[in-house]
Amino acid sequence: MIETLDDFAKSIFEDEELFNDLCEFAGAMMKLSDARSEATEKAIKRIYGIEGEQK
Repeated sequence: MIETLDDFAKSIFEDEELFNDLCEFAGAMMKLSDARSEATEKAIKRIYGIEGEQK
């Protein structure tokens, strides 16, 4: 039974399937964050009429 945060952390590393699922989830969240950032940047450029990349 998981009673503390330490127990939870240990359980993640002891359960290979859970660990792999969490890694896959973290990777998907990073891709989502990158896509959201890119979409936001494109929208801002479109709103303000900025063409091309700024340096």
